[in-house]
Amino acid sequence: MKISKECEKKVVSVSFKFCLAPIYHYQVQGINFGIDVLTEVFPIIKKI
Repeated sequence: MKISKECEKKVVSVSFKFCLAPIYHYQVQGINFGIDVLTEVFPIIKKI
């Protein structure tokens, strides 16, 4: 069975996105977590 180059590229890009999506998701969660921590800590720093 011969797969065309274009079809091959699509499969690669889809699997690539599928692998990257969780990494990106965790990065975004990490950034949001960092912002949450900053907004919690910032008022405390202002009081001091």
